[in-house]
Amino acid sequence: MSGHGDKQRLQDGLIAALLVSPSIEAAAKTAGVAKSTALRWLTQPQFRRDYDAARQQALDGALQYLRQTIVGCVAVLYNIALNPSASDMARIAASGRLIDFALRGVELQECVQRLQRLEEHFLQKGTP
Repeated sequence: MSGHGDKQRLQDGLIAALLVSPSIEAAAKTAGVAKSTALRWLTQPQFRRDYDAARQQALDGALQYLRQTIVGCVAVLYNIALNPSASDMARIAASGRLIDFALRGVELQECVQRLQRLEEHFLQKGTP
């Protein structure tokens, strides 16, 4: 008979497998549990909270990595766009991507500012 520690180990293994597997079935197989068990655990509030927390942590890590690399990537595009020995197509493509990123950044910044103003407005009115 398996103890609580074994179940926790299996659940932790399933969470880890769910983060990298293409399907619940594949994750269950990797973790050594039945697909029906995985599906049942996913309906349990504590397991779901643990899984959601692990997914958020993985996403936070990936986003942090992307934040660290984005400056270098933009510099590469910038260098290609301004490199007179690069092909015209490469320069046009790099320039277009930089313009796209800049416009998306402005749009996102404007959306965030609008949301902040709306939140402030509703908080001042006492509406949660």
